[in-house]
Amino acid sequence: MTTLMIWLLLVASLATFFYYDFNMARRYFNNKGGRSDDFFRWWISQSAAKLSVMAATLVIVTLALILQNYTLVLPDIVHSVKLPRMIQWGVIAFLLMVMFVLFDILMAWRFYRNEKGVETIGAKFFRWWLKKSALKIGVVGMVGCLALGGAWAAKRYNLLQAKSETSGFMAGAKRYYTEKKYREASLELRNAIKQNQGDYEAYLWLARSSWQLGALAEARDAYREAVRIEPKLYAAQLELGRLALVLKDPDRALTAGNQALTLEPNAPEPRLLLARLAVFTGKRDQALAQCRTIIGKKFADPESQQQFLLLLLTERAFAEALQQTEFELKETPNDTRLKLLRAGALEGLGRAADAEAVLRSAAGAAPNSADPCMALGDLLLRRGDQRAAVTWYEEALKRDPEQFRAMNNIATLTARSGRDLNRAATLAARLYAKYPANPDVADTLGWTLFLLGKTGEALPLLKQAVARKPESPLHHYHLGAALMKYDNQAVGKKELETALRISGTFYGADKARALLKVTAALNY
Repeated sequence: MTTLMIWLLLVASLATFFYYDFNMARRYFNNKGGRSDDFFRWWISQSAAKLSVMAATLVIVTLALILQNYTLVLPDIVHSVKLPRMIQWGVIAFLLMVMFVLFDILMAWRFYRNEKGVETIGAKFFRWWLKKSALKIGVVGMVGCLALGGAWAAKRYNLLQAKSETSGFMAGAKRYYTEKKYREASLELRNAIKQNQGDYEAYLWLARSSWQLGALAEARDAYREAVRIEPKLYAAQLELGRLALVLKDPDRALTAGNQALTLEPNAPEPRLLLARLAVFTGKRDQALAQCRTIIGKKFADPESQQQFLLLLLTERAFAEALQQTEFELKETPNDTRLKLLRAGALEGLGRAADAEAVLRSAAGAAPNSADPCMALGDLLLRRGDQRAAVTWYEEALKRDPEQFRAMNNIATLTARSGRDLNRAATLAARLYAKYPANPDVADTLGWTLFLLGKTGEALPLLKQAVARKPESPLHHYHLGAALMKYDNQAVGKKELETALRISGTFYGADKARALLKVTAALNY
């Protein structure tokens, strides 16, 4: 029950008491032959104490409801009784009706005693009371039935959900969530749920906080509770579907996605979820069919927009991706992220020159962003222009001195070209000091040291790279070449053969084959 309902119930109760007391007093005063002009003075003198108590009660309860900072819901009065909530409130309503009847009997007895001069309550009094109060008792019973029916309807159709946005717990939780203090937000939300177990929005935000904390099972349970209380909660259905996909539960993802689509048939997000689900289950045609239905639609958040475009690029639907980026760029023409995705679509369509032009434009329009420079370097590298690629990686490193991939690519390409091995080694050593567990960094530093003639220092690093990333043919090739140089031809030969067995087309495959031929010739 909300505080407004509590306050109205109190006012109604006091008004009822006031009404019956006033009418009983008037009838008694008139039967005694008092003058009408004197009635109010007499009644106030007789009822001063009662009126003071009523006023004090109203003021105290009103202040208590206004000054409560944590919630606008009434704690469960009979929480310890293991009964359904509707039965609990039904019992309370019944007790209120009994109190009303007893109060009416008491007021009627006062009047009856003064009028008849009878000192004991008997059957004659009750017959008289029932005759006089039949209508009132009937009205009270009808109101009680209507109240119970209304409470049931509110519970059944969620007509009276507590507005948790205005509660102290919920406000605190949202503030913590915005500040990325998800643990504190979860505590506030659990307190809000304790106050009102039917607050579906508190469950929704609890699910979001739990997801951010990595507690995926708790997030799933909170989402389920939110949609159980309010099946028409679109956000909960959509997010539950996304979480189910993360948890590799396609059945739950499909159910939640269809529910979200039913609630918002024109929104693109549910269809994106279903498309991702189709990719997950290997139904590429269904995924593309879902994607084509939402081309040209606006997403509610940039993350979903990016997921959609990446899905199109991954599924090689380059024409659709280009069409969607054109639509999105009309709304936000300076969005660097969209320009990068547009360049990817153009390159996929074989329009590498157009893609390069888009990336150059993006790099000029966002002078503080390293992303366009990195994308342009990657594009030029795929086209075989290593020198130009290094130039753009250098530009990316100027814009972001901590750009991990830029440093690694510069060191790798510089080492390959042999132009400035000392700088390549310096960059690789700097990276290795910061990321000692990264196998690619260890391989880059080890290979650069090998090229500098420091094979003894290079071998531990190259072995580390192979141990941590055994699926990389390039790492096996580098280790094999170093071992051959270190006069360990048998083990080196195995590493080179492993590299070619993993892939015959990696960068360095031809050199690996050449080394094997040299080894074979020497052994022959």
